[in-house]
This record gives sequence, structure tokens and C-alpha cells, in this order.
Amino acid sequence: DSPMAPPPNLPPPIPSTPRRGLFRMPAVDPRSCVLINLLAFPGLGTILARRRWGYPQAAIMVAGFLLATAFMGFLLRAQLRAALAANPNLTSEWGDIAWMGWWGFGLCAGAWIWSAFSCIGMVRQGPAAPGPVPSPQPPSPPGT
Repeated sequence: DSPMAPPPNLPPPIPSTPRRGLFRMPAVDPRSCVLINLLAFPGLGTILARRRWGYPQAAIMVAGFLLATAFMGFLLRAQLRAALAANPNLTSEWGDIAWMGWWGFGLCAGAWIWSAFSCIGMVRQGPAAPGPVPSPQPPSPPGT
């Protein structure tokens, strides 16, 4: 019996594994990623499938969504003003905000189309392999 041997009742030590990135995600089924990409939020399914192209897809979708939402809000305000003023002419205010609608809905459509092509690649390749996980090292004896 060596004097440094741990008592037999203790569980083995927990190996310390370095973290990669901000967090580690478990593998996600490619079909789930496709459904998220096409039906919920373009880019998020690509990110969950561990594809780096999901981040710009999501950023484009968010920018387009914000522009389209602002456009719809301004358009609603312009229509309410016209209705209250009994003036059905919206051309002056419409021209000022039309660019938001074109860019907003265009960016949303572009992100959705890009994510659709990403879905084709995800289904063909299957789930992305996780990064290499280092093997646990046995603890060094104390005092060395």
C-alpha cells in the first residue's frame, strides 16, 4: 500500500475539458435544423447545425425584419393620418418610406433563400462533426 493512494470509497476525479467558443451545443438532427431554418428563423437552424454561415444569415434576417417592421409601422401611421384628415392621398409619405419596405422584405427574402440552400447542404452532409475533444489526463500526484 502506498501512502498516497486515494481511499477506495471516493469517485474518480472529474476530467477538466477545455471549452471551445462561448458554449458547447449537443448535436442537433438535420431535419430539425431544416424546419427551424425554413419555418421559424432563417439562420438559426444553420447555427444549430454548427455551420458558421448561419450567423450572417441570421444577421441579414434580423436587419430585414427590423426594416420591414419599421416600414409597416410608418405605413400604418401614414394611413391613419390620411383617414383622419379625410385625404386618401398617401403618395408623399409613401415615397419617403418605400425604401424601408423594399430593403426590409428583400433582405428577409434573401436570408430565407440563402437558408434554403443551406438546408440542402445540411441534409446532404448530415450532422456536423463536433470538434475534437481532448482525452482526460490523469491527475498528477501532489507535490510534483
